[in-house]
Amino acid sequence: MTSNSKIQPFFQKCQSQAKMLVVGLALTGVVTLGNSFAFASAELKEDLADRGYPLSLSGSYLAALTANRAKDITAASLYYDEALKADPDNQSLIERAFFLRLVDGDLNGAITISDKILDRDSDNWFAHMALGVTSLRAKSLKKAINAFEQMTDGPLAELTGGLLHAWALAADGEHDAALELLAALDGNEAFTPHTLYHSALIAESGGKVEEATKFYDEANKADPNLVRKIEALTRFQYRNGLEEKAKVNLDRLVTRLPNRNSVKALVAEVADGKKPAPHIMTPLQGAMEVLYGIGSIIGTDDNTEVSYIFMNLASYLDPENPLPRLLLGELLENDTRYSKAIENYDGVKEDSIYFRSARLRAAFAYNSLEKLNDARTIMKELIAQDPNDITTITSYGNILRSHDLFEEARTTYSNAISKIKGEPTNINWSVFYSRGIANERTKRWEEAEADFRKALELSPNEPQVLNYLGYSLIDLGMKYEEALKMIEKAVELRPQDPFIIDSLGWAHYKLKNYEKAVESLERAVQLRPQDPILNDHLGDAYWHVGRKLEAQFQWRHARDLNPEEKYRDTIAKKIETGQYVESDG
Repeated sequence: MTSNSKIQPFFQKCQSQAKMLVVGLALTGVVTLGNSFAFASAELKEDLADRGYPLSLSGSYLAALTANRAKDITAASLYYDEALKADPDNQSLIERAFFLRLVDGDLNGAITISDKILDRDSDNWFAHMALGVTSLRAKSLKKAINAFEQMTDGPLAELTGGLLHAWALAADGEHDAALELLAALDGNEAFTPHTLYHSALIAESGGKVEEATKFYDEANKADPNLVRKIEALTRFQYRNGLEEKAKVNLDRLVTRLPNRNSVKALVAEVADGKKPAPHIMTPLQGAMEVLYGIGSIIGTDDNTEVSYIFMNLASYLDPENPLPRLLLGELLENDTRYSKAIENYDGVKEDSIYFRSARLRAAFAYNSLEKLNDARTIMKELIAQDPNDITTITSYGNILRSHDLFEEARTTYSNAISKIKGEPTNINWSVFYSRGIANERTKRWEEAEADFRKALELSPNEPQVLNYLGYSLIDLGMKYEEALKMIEKAVELRPQDPFIIDSLGWAHYKLKNYEKAVESLERAVQLRPQDPILNDHLGDAYWHVGRKLEAQFQWRHARDLNPEEKYRDTIAKKIETGQYVESDG
């Protein structure tokens, strides 16, 4: 989201509109089913059919609903299709099947039923957008323009349709008409940064350098924070004899985002004496830029389905472009659809500047699937290709640490630290913090403390470092006053973090300040009531202030929340005896 005060309310309104669209398309009628009833995959449907239990209309409908709730979009789409076979004229099923096909990237499947959608709802702008995008790629420009002209149902549809319409005109060689259309759209002030940006791109693609210069400058003034626009402007300036201005913008980019792949690529092109190429070379890429740009802004937890649609359409228009694939992968990971995320990451070409990023994300996704060996293979390949890449080496250490392989993680973090050129800086604090954890877990406390203190020296206000070091010192019976101040500062920096608040409560508990411990631990449990250890800690604190029945309740609740095995026996003993037993903390 940009910081421009006129843009932000507009996109908040668009997010609200997108959420209403999703809710309106969702089928209702069964609201009590939980994820435990969800069908997880297409294989389950086949298995049921093989055993003589083919899904009925109602069964497919229920399966679709619950798969959708579990965010298994592919399965949900399949079950809606099954339901449609049994009831092909059911408009609600048609709408939801169409929408989920778009969400799942099945554009051809969506197009096959788009006419049925528009017969009932001629204003359905998702259908018009899908038809327009497929027509644009097929070079059926009149059909594409007609579809985009009908995207008028609300500001999000109007902006998206208008920008896509302009690129369809540009594809037909009608650059002046495209610019006139965007000028008319500019009557909505919230559209301005986007219409100016795409006006600049279209003017440049039509060889209108003077107009492009004006549009780029105006777009930059309207919103100076949109990174991709600044990159496009800088590339344009280098190509058109505006090197002094270009250098200023490149310095801005390097200062703000030194590790961004596209920024590093631009720096390399300039250093090689090349004229940087535009990142929009064709009208299809321009239309992709529309969908990618808006889709990356509109996505929230409440309407990621709409972002899926925008990214799938963007990728359809420009299959070689890694940006939609990377964002799709991120969305899929957030929805725990790791295998499909990996498919998108694997689609990024080896010669792309984003290839390493895609491989790194794939390693994380494999790790989330508990496929450590696959994650290891990727990480070792990346490190072998660039042995000095501190970020990748540190990430590998983090993967190892997530599997409690602390000794190997410690060695990996030390390798990363050895690659730091010169004195460590603020950007290096996390690798010292991470090695500190590995040292603490392998019982090398002096080395751990040194690492934590080095991390704080480099970045004094990191709440997780303050919390970890402060808690560890108190747990070891050392430097109580300093440690408590560290944890209190961590709470000030992150007042809604239940684990840091729990640390403060447990610190007071260790210092026998039981009343203060209860106060903090109650707050921690309020913020995260489903955590077994937080509940166990609160039970211990209650016991020490004489609230024995409440202690029993918290211990039983902690047990029922399925704590790790190492805590279970201690909790069970407290429940059995009704007496406090020393906890591992």
